[in-house]
Order: sequence, then structure tokens, then C-alpha cells
Amino acid sequence: MTRRALAAAGLIAIVVVAGATSWTVPTAKLQRTMSTRLLGLPGVRIVADEHARFTALPEPRLEVGPLKVLDATGSVVFQAERVSGSLRLLPLIAGRLEFADLLLVRPVVARAASVNAAAVLEQAFKAVPPVSGLSERPSTLAGINRLVIMDGAAEGFDAADSAAPVSHLNAVVRRVQKRGVIDAAATLMWRGQAVDFASHGLDLAALADRASSPLDVSIKTPLGSLRFAGATVGSGVAEANGALEVTTPSLGAAARWLRVKVPLPISETMQARGTARISPTAIALSNATIALEAGELDGVLAVKVTDGQLTLGGTLAADRLDLTAALRPFLPKRDADGGWSRDAIDPAATPSAGVDVRVSAAALTVGKLTLGNAAFSLLSRDGRTDVTLGNAELFGGAAKGRLTLSGAASSGLEIKAQGSFDRLDAAKAFSSMTGVEKLSGSASGAFALEASGDAPASLMRSLEGRAALTVRQGELIGINLPEVLRRIEKRPLIAALDIRGGRTPFDTATMSGRISRGVLEIGEAVLSSPATRVTLTGQIGVGDRTLLLSGQAQAAEREAAALPFEVSGSFDDPIVAPDAKNLIRRSGAAAPFFGSPRAIVVGEPGALQAPTPAQTP
Repeated sequence: MTRRALAAAGLIAIVVVAGATSWTVPTAKLQRTMSTRLLGLPGVRIVADEHARFTALPEPRLEVGPLKVLDATGSVVFQAERVSGSLRLLPLIAGRLEFADLLLVRPVVARAASVNAAAVLEQAFKAVPPVSGLSERPSTLAGINRLVIMDGAAEGFDAADSAAPVSHLNAVVRRVQKRGVIDAAATLMWRGQAVDFASHGLDLAALADRASSPLDVSIKTPLGSLRFAGATVGSGVAEANGALEVTTPSLGAAARWLRVKVPLPISETMQARGTARISPTAIALSNATIALEAGELDGVLAVKVTDGQLTLGGTLAADRLDLTAALRPFLPKRDADGGWSRDAIDPAATPSAGVDVRVSAAALTVGKLTLGNAAFSLLSRDGRTDVTLGNAELFGGAAKGRLTLSGAASSGLEIKAQGSFDRLDAAKAFSSMTGVEKLSGSASGAFALEASGDAPASLMRSLEGRAALTVRQGELIGINLPEVLRRIEKRPLIAALDIRGGRTPFDTATMSGRISRGVLEIGEAVLSSPATRVTLTGQIGVGDRTLLLSGQAQAAEREAAALPFEVSGSFDDPIVAPDAKNLIRRSGAAAPFFGSPRAIVVGEPGALQAPTPAQTP
């Protein structure tokens, strides 16, 4: 080998060794250069605790760490255990730092009020060559093709978080072939839940030129998933239009994780999809399909977030909708002793402010009731909730009503309800509500009720209002009054004791009364037919579920043939029996042997009261 070849080989070896060797770079000049060229934010500077290390081969590479970014007040807004990246050769020869890729090891981002978010966003846009290519955007980040984050975190953003809200962040952001278009993938822990994030095709160059960009984002967590495919609107990613799909196995748990309050706790599982318009605080969903445990609804829905509170508005329709689970806290419940439940109603069951929805359903189920072609609206604001039911089909007839809830269950609810129904099939209604068939006919009626309390028992005992009922062209099932009355004429006591069996047809049966402190006082109850007339008076203790009624059945054409009777006992086990004392007393012979009738004395609201001397027969 010649001397020249040896010299050339030696020179190459020296270059290779020198290029592969890490060289220290003075920190002061590097900090000034990086603060100006990399950040470009007034008052924000980069501080490196150690000298940077530069390696020329196999590619120019700069590594520095630990590194901190300070705001104008000297507070740390960003720090990393190590930052390294490969540099572009030509800009380096020209004396400029331009990274081709960047690696951040254990970076931590902290919130700083003195850093202008708009300035940060503007500087980020400078990292992207414009589509038009007309303006120059000098930035150290302009040529980055890939950004890798290892074990990153964010802290100090939320005082409610005892630990960093974001931790264990591992992410890769890379530029695809088209200039300015990036893909991103990340895994992280946020508020104790693992999150997988992916984004495809975001055109930063278009955003920098205030144009629309494709936006394809997916987020997956154990509490649900979100997928959006569409495009941004205007000059940023804050607003976008596209197809949205959201799924959660537990709406309540997801809401608690996101720290928002769901105004209408109607379901645990939820799947929603549709065409969405998304802004920073609201989502408007059209052509929406929302699958809940209660049923599947279609229509339009708007969701807005204000101070952690969700508000809902929209118009929805369903084939079948079962609201029994959502309304179960408000449906009558019983304790083990048979009385109304004394357990307080869960405050979370009451709708919160910010609901304005209208729903129609071909079949709407609430407990034992199923309404057909039902339409209702729900409006909740300023501590008051109004539910209005338009005309709906019920037991072959029609029904409508309005329910108003005020206050919170924790401090006591105030409930007002009013409604009316017409031409209901009494047999179906009575059988559905009680499980037995005792009455048939066409029923119409109305009611207006008020109550207050924090549990079903206190609500029932505070009941106030009025009610009226009319049944036409029906039958009493289980007794044949005309036959009983004919037998009473011959053998009053023996016939009266055997009254079961048969049916009693009637033309009309009417009842009306007022409710005070949980007791319905029947002012007038009359059943009439060409052959029979029945009258009934007394009290129904709605609060304590007891009956204390007396009545008389009489043949229309034979005034002497009459059957006095009493209805007593509980709702669950009512006793209907002839008033044998009155039958004997009418004979005159045994009257002196009977004293005043026994009185029921219960001295609390919702219970039957003792009759006054004027009421004693």
C-alpha cells in the first residue's frame, strides 16, 4: 500500500473515530440557540443542567439532559430526563439546528399560567411547512419526521388529582409522505384508567393555512370507546364534522371518570352513533341512534358541558321504551311489614338541571303500565322537573298527564301530579294493577295530587288532592247483587252471609272524593242499574294502606230489600262482609244488645281516623 493510500485510510479512520465519538457542546450557547429557535416564545427559555453531547456519525445527533423549560417567572413548565434527536446535515453546515427526529425520555409537563396557549399553538404551526409555500416559517421543529415520547407525564392541571392526571405516556407521532400530515399513536394512564389513542391523517399544514383537515381519531378505555371520522372546520381542530360513535358499558362510571354529571340517569350501558358537529363544549348529533337498556332511540340530540354539568336537548323516537328501571326509585315500594317503604329516595335518581328532550314511543312501559303511541316531554331547570305526557293509548283508551318534581330527595321532594283518562278497559286496568279481575266496563276519570317527603312512606302520608272515577256499562265480578237482595227478603241473615259468586251488571258507577294527609274521604260513590243501586261512603287510608268503608246495596223496585255491608282491612287483604249488626238491629228485637260500633283510632297522617259521634250509625 502506498504512502498516499495509507494517509487516506488514516484520515478516514480519524474522521470515523472522531465522528463516532461524542463531543461536548457548551451549554450556554446551546441554551440560547434552542430557546430562540426551538421555542420562540417571549420569556420562555431552556435550561440544561449538563453539557450537551454531539455525535456526527452515523448521523449528526444531539443529546442533552436533564433539561428544563422555564416560563417568565422561572417556574418549570417542562422537564425531561433526556432529550435527543438527529440533526439535518445541510442546515447544520449552515449553522442552524433542525431536528429530523426527536426522542423525549420521561418528559413531564406542568401547567403555567404565564405561558400563552395561543402563542404555543402559533409556534407549533411554524413547525409545519405551509401548503402554499409562500411564507417562511423558521423553526427548529420544522423538519421533524418523528417524535417519540417514553414514559411521559403531566401534572398540576387539576387540583382534584392527587397524582399526575396523565402518566405512563408512550407515544409516537410521525409525519407521513404528504407534507404536514401526521399519524399519532399513544398509550397512557389518565385518572387511573388505561387509555389507547390513535389519530390518522391530521393535516397540520392545512390547519396552519386555516383550511380544513381530515380528522380520524379513536380512543379506547375499559369504561368505553370513542371513534370519530370526519374533518375539522375552519382554522383549528376545536370544531369538526363527521361520523361519531360512542360506547360505554357503564355510563355512570364513565361520567364519574370524566367528572361530569349526567342529568338523566336512565341507563348504564349506552351506544350512540350519528353525524356529529363537535365544538369545544358541545356535540350536536343528527341522524342519531342511541341504544340504551331501556330501548333504542332515533333522532337528534345535543349535548353541552358547562362547569362539569351535562345538558341535554333533542327530539327522539323509539319503537319500544321501558322506563321502569329509571323510574324505579319513584315507583311505590313496600317494606317487609307491608307498609310503604321508609328508605329515602336516592338524590342521584332525580333529574338535574339542563334537560329539554321530547320523546315518542310506539310502546312505553312504566312498571305495570304499557302506553301505546305515547309522546312525552322532559324539561328540567332551576331545581324543577316537568314531565308532560300527551295523549297516549292506555288499556284501550286514552290518557294524559303532567308530573312536576321540585327540590332534591336529600332534603325532601315536592311532587305535583295531575292527569285524566277516558274509555279505559276497566277489566284490563284492574287486573294489571291488582292481579285479580273484579270490575269491568269503560272507565274515565281525573286526579290532581300533591305530596312532599324524602321516602315513599312520607310522600303517601302527606298526599293532598282530589280524584274522580266513572265506569260505564260494566260488571262487578264475584257477586250477584240482584239475586242476593231477593234472598234477603226471605231470610235476611242467612242470605246475607252467602253473597259470593256471580256478576252484577250496572249502567254507571261513579266515585269522587278529596285526599287530605294521605286519607281519601269518599264524598260520593254510587253504582246504579235498572235492578240495583249501591252507595258507598267512608275512608281509604292511602298512607297506611287500610280501608274503612260502609255501604248499602238496594233493589231499585223493592225499597225494603237492602244489604248493608262493610269493607275493611288492608289493601293486600280487604274484607267485604255484610253488616250483620245492622241487619239484626233492623229487626228491632236484638238492637239493645249492641253498643256503639268499634272505631279505628290512628293518630298520624295517612291513617284512618275515628268517626265522630255524628258519623256513628
